[in-house]
Amino acid sequence: MNLAKNTLKKHERLRRKQLIGHVFLRGHKLFEYPVLIRWCCVELPTNYPVQVLIGVSKKRFKKAATRNRIKRLVREAYRTNKHIIYPLLEENNEQMAVAINFVGKKMPTYKETEQKIIILLQRLARDYEES
Repeated sequence: MNLAKNTLKKHERLRRKQLIGHVFLRGHKLFEYPVLIRWCCVELPTNYPVQVLIGVSKKRFKKAATRNRIKRLVREAYRTNKHIIYPLLEENNEQMAVAINFVGKKMPTYKETEQKIIILLQRLARDYEES
């Protein structure tokens, strides 16, 4: 099943509390300021190789409009660059849960957000191959 299209469907979003807890408790961390990625290989209830959760701290960004804008930037950067990790998981027939947290203190631009997401997805692919 070739799912490398540049879409981010409902089934590609991480929503189960049990899986979210598993990612945050037992997952591996990758950090490239201002983005933190936690990931772990799990059995997902969908056919998609990756389910992703995107979060922004309410403590750092008080206004919901600001948090939503940052989530949109991160989501778009992930959506257009997820092709970095999808083929690896599809050929090994494995699935992964990923949580992407924006931990910066100021509003990012799309360009810098995309650069950091690309760097982290490449590191994620390397870490996945090593494990």
